[in-house]
Amino acid sequence: MIRTKKPSLKNTPKITVMVPARNEENNIRACVESLLSQDYPDFEVMVIDDNSTDNTAAILKELSKRDDRLTVYTGSKLPEGWYGKPWALQQLSHYATGEYYLFTDADTVHKTNSLSFIVTNMLHHKADLISALPNEIIKTFGELINVPALYVMTTVIMPLPAIDLMKWKEASYCLGQYFCIKADVYKDIDGFEHVRHLITEDVAFGKEVKRRGYKTLFLDGQKYVDCHMYSSYIESFKGFGKNIYSSVGFNLIIFSLTAILIFMTVNFPFGVFIASLIKGTLSPLLVLPTAIFTLAWTIVTIFHKLPWYNPVLYPLQYTNLLIMAIFYTIKFRLTPGISWKGRVVK
Repeated sequence: MIRTKKPSLKNTPKITVMVPARNEENNIRACVESLLSQDYPDFEVMVIDDNSTDNTAAILKELSKRDDRLTVYTGSKLPEGWYGKPWALQQLSHYATGEYYLFTDADTVHKTNSLSFIVTNMLHHKADLISALPNEIIKTFGELINVPALYVMTTVIMPLPAIDLMKWKEASYCLGQYFCIKADVYKDIDGFEHVRHLITEDVAFGKEVKRRGYKTLFLDGQKYVDCHMYSSYIESFKGFGKNIYSSVGFNLIIFSLTAILIFMTVNFPFGVFIASLIKGTLSPLLVLPTAIFTLAWTIVTIFHKLPWYNPVLYPLQYTNLLIMAIFYTIKFRLTPGISWKGRVVK
């Protein structure tokens, strides 16, 4: 991963922070208050209430009365061909006045130097888009089984250190929880127009920026942003499940090859290791693959600040990942779609 530069600014261009919020009554207050507490001198915060059916709108109305840097908008009806989140952000961007746009999710909480960090690195690396990995908060065992699925792509399939070094334009990773883009670049690519119908619109957005010849980076932002995505096993299963099949472009062949790769490099060697252990035929050659992956997952555990016992859970986590992937692939292929926050996505 590209080396990050600590917040240190002489130039402070205006930044517009945009947050989509649909039924986020449990998260939105902490998110907005953390954004309004930034040490950065020139910014505005815009939040769109995406037709919430809970108390999100009331909380936002209360917060907007306290600070004129916060502006709250009500989302318009979802047009044909658009999914909710990209449409919400597309609407917000019409009102933005900053030189840089920071998009962040309602379930994030930002340290006071979050904006300083992202702008410092945008300027230092002369980047057009930077996405950064937040510190993913895990509070339950059920979440621990699912949330590390986020790191499979970034450690096994497409290691993040390689992404920034590769010239291949498909090698890009953008995480919707926290990313910043130059305003003129955003306008040049027509915002979220090209990813309006995609579930993993954030990943596709980053690829679109790189395809256009702009410089994209992915940094470690764990010191600057916390994110608590889900609160239970079922919620995290649904959340990650809807993204897995779409992340390979709804391509059954690519999906199958990826699933086989994961099974043959992770699950199968562990199964052979356990079978040999039970039979008493264990040899160094059989131990090696499991030992190597356990070490690699230990490094992931340390880097992502996961519970100390996470490395021994990887057979369960990866088996759960395969089950999740197969289940939602069948759902997408054989049903009209899945329900997410009261809307059907497919």
